[in-house]
Amino acid sequence: MGQIMAQDRQDAAKGDDGPRMVTLPRAGKPPLRLKAQPVDRVLRRSADGGSLELALWLRPRGGVALQYTRPGQRPRQLDAVTLPGIEEALDEIERLCVSVARRSRPSPPRRRNQAKDVLLALQTAFAEQEDARGFLELASEALERWAQAAPLKDP
Repeated sequence: MGQIMAQDRQDAAKGDDGPRMVTLPRAGKPPLRLKAQPVDRVLRRSADGGSLELALWLRPRGGVALQYTRPGQRPRQLDAVTLPGIEEALDEIERLCVSVARRSRPSPPRRRNQAKDVLLALQTAFAEQEDARGFLELASEALERWAQAAPLKDP
């Protein structure tokens, strides 16, 4: 998944942690291009070999960018938003968690008389619940780590 574009990866490999131009993919929208400094990234591999992530970027003139794997979406897609500060980023993660918890309830198959439809519905429900559980664990880790940084003021 294209978390950081090629030039950004090269800059990160050089150990340059200062603000730089980054391009963050957004689901169904043009990429978000901004100058920002990486703060932290939490990544979790899922059972199917994919990954879930949350990344926090600090903007030099104030505010933050939050990049995340859209929970409950297949195929998985990255999204990003800009927010006034880290407190709002933490609130956004909590909002995403509530959304995931609501959507992770399995729905019955439309045609109950076909065994393959029931099996497909169960497989889909299992995959969605695994993603939801993975995202909630990921969010918990990010909230715990980033809440410690919340008292720090944006520049």
